[in-house]
Amino acid sequence: MDRIISKISEIEEASAGIIEEGNVAKKQIADQIQKDTEAFDTALARETEERIERQKQQLQAAMDEKLERLRKEARQAVEDLEKQCREHREQYLQEMFCHVTGE
Repeated sequence: MDRIISKISEIEEASAGIIEEGNVAKKQIADQIQKDTEAFDTALARETEERIERQKQQLQAAMDEKLERLRKEARQAVEDLEKQCREHREQYLQEMFCHVTGE
């Protein structure tokens, strides 16, 4: 009987050691998963920030290009109006004179 109790005690000690090793391994795995998760989150945040910055730069470039095109169009419109005014100045003056004088 003592031998059976002794064997049970040995098995219990061995199983306690295995459980402890399992707990240590479980903690190590959990720590590694935590480190991996933090590294992934950091990398993802960095990549996301870089993509956002590239998008901002692309949008800024497109906006600058469109703004320059609009400026050119506005300058051309002003030049066209000035040219039209120069070319038809006498006609416009005559029409205004007639309108004012009622002729």
